[in-house]
Amino acid sequence: EILRLPFDSTAPVALLISGLPVDEPAPLTPSLSTVHGILGSEDTRAPVAEAWTLGVARMLGHPFAPPFFHQGHRGGVLRDMVPVAGVDNLQGHLAMHRDFPATVFHPFPEPDTFILCAVRGDPNRNAHTMVVDARVCVDAMTESEVRLLREGQMQVEIVPPEGEGDVVPFGGPFHPITGPEDAPVVTLFVPDTGNRPGATGRIVAVGGDEALAEAYTRLASIAEEKCDRIDLQTGDMLILHNCRCCHGRTAFLPAMDGTDRWLVKSYVSSQLWSRPGTAVEGHAVHPQWCVHGRPGEQEVRNID
Repeated sequence: EILRLPFDSTAPVALLISGLPVDEPAPLTPSLSTVHGILGSEDTRAPVAEAWTLGVARMLGHPFAPPFFHQGHRGGVLRDMVPVAGVDNLQGHLAMHRDFPATVFHPFPEPDTFILCAVRGDPNRNAHTMVVDARVCVDAMTESEVRLLREGQMQVEIVPPEGEGDVVPFGGPFHPITGPEDAPVVTLFVPDTGNRPGATGRIVAVGGDEALAEAYTRLASIAEEKCDRIDLQTGDMLILHNCRCCHGRTAFLPAMDGTDRWLVKSYVSSQLWSRPGTAVEGHAVHPQWCVHGRPGEQEVRNID
């Protein structure tokens, strides 16, 4: 089933594996200063959970670092999903979405799959990972809504605090539903304002199409209504097909005392390398995260 998941449209969109032996005793959950940095000792590691994550990642393809994660997080290949003070989307309600969709993050390719391996679950069992098959979402929409979402485009925007500049687009416009009818791709997105204090994110219909905006809102609601909810606890591994499902997470209240939920995450691509003889260097196809070419040398980065 693991080998089928990236390539077979009839395979499950997600796999849950339970009972994996992980680090015993587990280290304290690390404290992150931002999304990209670990506070305290560099020895805050979970080597068994990391080995499981990277081993399964190599079965699926190549682990890699998406845009913005080429620094920190073990070089970007592994990421610690832990609560961070002041970062709401790491502990508050995280709406349904796909990670790094190519339609928004072009020219960066999107991950085919990704892995979540639980070093420690939420002790209060409130943090549930939400997963929904894209086909389930599309089947629950009306034909007219699906047509709108296939033909119309949405745009992510970053809105600065009042008086501090203009609204700026984030990435390019995207169609919320793409792909063939029997294997649709649903793109929902959660705007990330990054390090812009006071800024907010929003998603608007290109051209101000109110019917399209309403259909997108309904699509997001259906995704959460129809989703499965998984309480990941120690030794659980969840593998998700990033193009065939959307995911999110329910809110939870962290204690910030080393006992909070800790997942090790890795993104995977099954299309990391171009075929030989294409005359296109890797860094031109996958800038910043695959091969960084320099005159007279090549430096391989963020690869397992």
